[in-house]
Parts: sequence; C-alpha cells; structure tokens
Amino acid sequence: MNLIDLDLDQRLIDALNKDNITEPTVIQTMAIGAVFSKKSLIIESATGTGKTFAYLLPIMSQIETVSDNLQVLILAPTHELVMQIYELIKYTANEANMPIRSAGFIGKVHINRQVEKLKEKPHVIVGTPGRILDLFKIKKLKLHNVSTVVIDEASSLMLSESRHAVKTISASLMRDTQRIFVSALFSDQAKKRVLEICPKVEHIRAAEKTNSDIRHCYIEISDSREKFKTLRKFLSAFDEGKTLIFVKKNPDVEIFANKLEFHKVAVLQLSGEMSKVDRQKNLAQFENKKDGVLIATAVAARGLDIDSVDRVVHYDIPIESSDYLHRSGRTGRAGRKGISVAIADSREARRLLRITEEADISTIRMKMSNGKFCEYIIENNKQEQK
Repeated sequence: MNLIDLDLDQRLIDALNKDNITEPTVIQTMAIGAVFSKKSLIIESATGTGKTFAYLLPIMSQIETVSDNLQVLILAPTHELVMQIYELIKYTANEANMPIRSAGFIGKVHINRQVEKLKEKPHVIVGTPGRILDLFKIKKLKLHNVSTVVIDEASSLMLSESRHAVKTISASLMRDTQRIFVSALFSDQAKKRVLEICPKVEHIRAAEKTNSDIRHCYIEISDSREKFKTLRKFLSAFDEGKTLIFVKKNPDVEIFANKLEFHKVAVLQLSGEMSKVDRQKNLAQFENKKDGVLIATAVAARGLDIDSVDRVVHYDIPIESSDYLHRSGRTGRAGRKGISVAIADSREARRLLRITEEADISTIRMKMSNGKFCEYIIENNKQEQK
C-alpha cells in the first residue's frame, strides 16, 4: 500500500515523498482511516513504528485552515515530547505548504508569553496537561471548538498524577469530540482508566509489538546494595559505544553520575530539574560522541530520538510494561542492533519477567564469569549457557 491509497491531503504526500517516505507503516495503515472516521481510538504499537504520523497525517488533512478556531489539542507528558511533536507539525506543514498554525505549551515558561501566543489563533496546540489546564482555568484557552484531542504516551499519563488534569480537560470538551489515546503498550490498568474517560473507544493494535533489533537481558543480584557495583562492572565490560542509564528519581541522576565520575567514568546527565538549555547541551554532546554514558530519568528521556544508542540499562525496574518498552526503545533504532539490560534483585527480576511475558519478549539472563558477562537463555524455567 502507498500513502496515496489512504486519502491523505496530496500536499502532505508530496512533502513526505521529499523525505523518501512513500509507504505507510503497519500501524499507519490500520489507524489512518479510523482517525478520518472521527471514532475515538486507542492506538497501540511499539516504539519507532510511526504512531505519531498515524494520527497527525489524517488530522492535518482535515484542519480547516480558513478558520480561526482551535481544532486539535494534543497532550503529552514531558516538555521534550511536546516540543518534538510541535516541531514535527511545524516542519511537515511548512514542507507541505499548508497554512496550519500551531503552538507548543509547556510548564516552567512564563504563562503570559503563552497567553500572547494564543492571540495568534493556533489550529493545533500541543502541551503538557498541567499547563493546558492552567490556561483553561484562567479562561485564556477555550476548548469548545476542539474536534479532536490526542493523549500521547497515554499509558504513562493515565497512571501518573497527570491523569487528573487529563480527566478534567477531557470533561471540558464537547461530548462528540474525538478522543485518541496513543501508547506503545496499554496495561489493563491503563486501559481501565481510558475507559473511565471514554467508554466507547475502538482499540487498534499493531501485531508488531517489539523491536527484533533489541536483545533483552537482565543481571540478577542477590542484594540491592550490589547494584552500583554491578553497574560499574557492566560499564567496564561494555566500554565502547553509547550507554543510556535510566534511574527513577531526579536526585538519583546527579548522585549516580557523581559516583561513576569518582570511578573515572565520564557521564552526562539528563533530569527534569535541569534547565532546558542544559538538557539540550548534554543531549547534543551525547549524540555527537562515538562513546559515552548518559544517565537520565525515564520522564526526562521520553520522546528522545537518538539513533545511535548501543545499549539501555534499567537501573530501576519500571512498574508498567509500557514504560519498560519506551525505555528499551531508545536503542535498536534506525536498523541498528541494541541491548536492553536490567539490573534487578530477586523481587525486581520477578516483575521484569512478568513485564517481558506481557510484551512477548524473550529474555536473556547475564552472569559475571572470569571478568566477563555470560548469557543464559531463560526458557521454560531451564537455563542454557551460551
């Protein structure tokens, strides 16, 4: 199937062709027609399979550019992802020569500047739920003309404190507003909360759930106090290429970075407590290096698009399958092979195996032997050394 078969605006097709995009991905083929139909949807597909264009292309094809009304609202959990989606809309509209006005609204920016931006009458707004709710509460943002709302990274948003803002915003929209929930994987709990907001929703799930270019491994430790020592050994054994380490909390980023630097490991940091300028500076350094280590919180790293990450390390194991897939999906991109490694005590290992079973992922156990990490395939509770 070609893009031309999906009833998209020809200007968008021409713009995508300039970037050598001529065929839709599986999730785009499945979802674009449903978005056009104005149905409320859950769109579920693995990281890197083209979910953003699956909803953006039909939405952009339908925007009435002669109108001054806000028509589309897109919610995303982090500043980085908001700006990534916003920049994609701007770039695509410009390449297609479509006069679509858009704006990106995030926290930690003076709200008066954003109120001024609203005076430009954007057709599409992308924002974090908290900031969108702020603008709505002070009656500077009117939502009654919104025909489509997209909740990107919905599984994460519906299981975080932001769900209250999402729920309030959704309740402020017209009853017939199309609601689209997008994520790599929806747990039962996340889907339950989606249904609380939108009882009548069609679920579209792509069969391609996992990236075959990523090898999933874990290192089981007997005591959580061994974690940092194990991390150092792992980084010493795999010292070539780029490693992205995920920790749970913002303070942990600096704490573990300082510990690693004490042991002569050069580390870049990425946390929500850093300024946007510092985050962008560290990301640029990490991207431009052949080898390196970046330590980040999962929230700070959502929406990152770095093609050359060789391995991801889960220092803290996430609760939800969708979070694990998002973190792991930072490697194995653009046709490159990648490794996702979790460092887990026995309790975390059980959680990890549940997560990988839900996601239909084969998992490899790694153990230290003679200074090297050996791999053990876990299959039917039997171990076979490789």
